[in-house]
Amino acid sequence: MTIKVDTDIMKQMDTAKQITDRRSQGRNAGLTLRKVKRALEKCGGSTSLAAKKLDVTFSSVYWWIKNNKVLQLVAKRTEEEVLDLAEYNLTAALEQGHKWATEFTLKMKGKSRGYMDTNEVILPNVPITFNYDLMTPDKVKQQREENEEQQQPTIQ
Repeated sequence: MTIKVDTDIMKQMDTAKQITDRRSQGRNAGLTLRKVKRALEKCGGSTSLAAKKLDVTFSSVYWWIKNNKVLQLVAKRTEEEVLDLAEYNLTAALEQGHKWATEFTLKMKGKSRGYMDTNEVILPNVPITFNYDLMTPDKVKQQREENEEQQQPTIQ
């Protein structure tokens, strides 16, 4: 995935080429804006994958993104491209009649039409009241006896 960046941003990248993060010793030595940008593009905007590719920590790549508007833009655009690709593949799977794609789409996008997971509960905008009856030990014993009497079969 390649993102087109205008010339002003490229100039900023060239001037920042030698900038390294605060921990420029050890594994993070030589980390540049251009390297982080390329890694993000190749890894679909994933910070953790870019860190593995660059052989640095997640927090190093995160620091670069957090402190650089260019990288923020690159990460966001690349993530959007990945989502676009996923939606395209989902649409293709729907067109091919894959059951999983239909179920997934209805669960995620069909809620307004009444499709939802069984664990979701939607209540009307009506106040709900609960009446609590405090059960004393005597009431519990009485209720058990009544239940036992109702469950005993009658002999005819």
